[in-house]
Amino acid sequence: MDREQRIQYIQQRLQSAERPVKGSDLAEACHVTRQVIVGDIAHLRMQGQNVLSSPRGYRLAPPKASGVKALVPSSLDIGQLRDELYTIVDLGGAVLNLSVEHGFYGYLRLDANLYTRSDVDRYLSDLRRKRSTALSNLKDNLHRFLVETKTSEAMKTIRSALRRLDEKCQAV
Repeated sequence: MDREQRIQYIQQRLQSAERPVKGSDLAEACHVTRQVIVGDIAHLRMQGQNVLSSPRGYRLAPPKASGVKALVPSSLDIGQLRDELYTIVDLGGAVLNLSVEHGFYGYLRLDANLYTRSDVDRYLSDLRRKRSTALSNLKDNLHRFLVETKTSEAMKTIRSALRRLDEKCQAV
């Protein structure tokens, strides 16, 4: 398989995949090394393909809609992170990243790209497995999410739901 055929194969595989595709699986299918696949992914990105990479593999970003993006702050305990993320995705929001305020380094950004509860579960599992120091060094539990929604009404709904969650947790 030559380079053009390989790049076309990778693009088709990513378009049809329901889950991220591991680079090693692509390399095996194309009979090349993993490093060749990394170069092919870079080429796809240069062609304008929005290929996301994570420890789970590569995937194409969902098509961009003309959505609304906003930083949504939170001071909930990091133990409520799952509830916060579930609330956002359940209401149709996408969590593009999570940033935490560190006492020494300032804000640290952790890419997320969370669209579903299963994305949230995998993300939190990865954070726990890596024992992320970013989350263990929070200053006053301050963190914020970059959230994208399709409409400003959806964003308002998410903000309101997160405020209610905050009030509920503060009352306990």
